[in-house]
Amino acid sequence: MKPTVSADRIRVALSEARPAVLSFKQLVAATELSPSQTRRGLGILRDIAAQDHLPPLIWTLADGYRFSGDPVELEAYEQAIFKRKLNEFARLITDTIGPHAELDPEDEWVQLVLAQLNGIRAALDMLVRFRRGGTARVGR
Repeated sequence: MKPTVSADRIRVALSEARPAVLSFKQLVAATELSPSQTRRGLGILRDIAAQDHLPPLIWTLADGYRFSGDPVELEAYEQAIFKRKLNEFARLITDTIGPHAELDPEDEWVQLVLAQLNGIRAALDMLVRFRRGGTARVGR
């Protein structure tokens, strides 16, 4: 099955479900795609929506998948992704890259990777802490 076919099936299923939203399991059932095809189709659908200037496709635990043009919902979705990525980068640094750097402190590669990932972690941390109106959140 072509990936664009799976994206189109997902778009149709989400459109038919409006104003309701669909969980991943419901999307799989509604589209008759495999979980793998559904995941791939969701990614392609996000690309198509961006290319065609449609509202972004978002997912929340409470609601599932839906298109949203609401800035408050979009910011909450983006914040959730930033938090998840911050956690992933922090773990990569502390669990893998940091110990690698300790084993071979003269390795230019690992020092470059560590510096770059620390920069990414700092940027994500600023995004997670940012609050409209110019104040930062205290704690996490």
